[in-house]
Amino acid sequence: MNLYIETNLKIVNIIRRYVSDDDIHVYSIDELFVRFDKVKHLYGDCSAKQFANILMQRILEETGIYTTVGIGDNMLLSKLALDNAAKKNPDMIAEWRYEDVPSTVWKIKSLTDFWGIGHRTAKNLWKRGITTVEELANTPLPD
Repeated sequence: MNLYIETNLKIVNIIRRYVSDDDIHVYSIDELFVRFDKVKHLYGDCSAKQFANILMQRILEETGIYTTVGIGDNMLLSKLALDNAAKKNPDMIAEWRYEDVPSTVWKIKSLTDFWGIGHRTAKNLWKRGITTVEELANTPLPD
């Protein structure tokens, strides 16, 4: 576990070279969020994906760790992109934007693949006739 923590700290310190602590949100020992929109002006015409590639390469060079990246307009889209697409892409990056929601988020195969929906919640949704993320997104709120 100590090696795991040390490696995590190395990765966070690498990222700190590019963004401030205010732009890093550590979610767990092996996942974190980086806010790029507040610093992108520092990197010229660099896109979020190009920035992610720079970080991924630097982390690999300095730690030997391969990383995956989810890019989105908010943390939820970033996390969903990471969990549902990035790990399957050859470049290990997925980018999901608001305008992509119907073709990405709504197409998540299982309710439990949506961040925050566990088996109990999925079971309760199934009882209400909601079996997909798209159905959930388009279900009217109760009065």
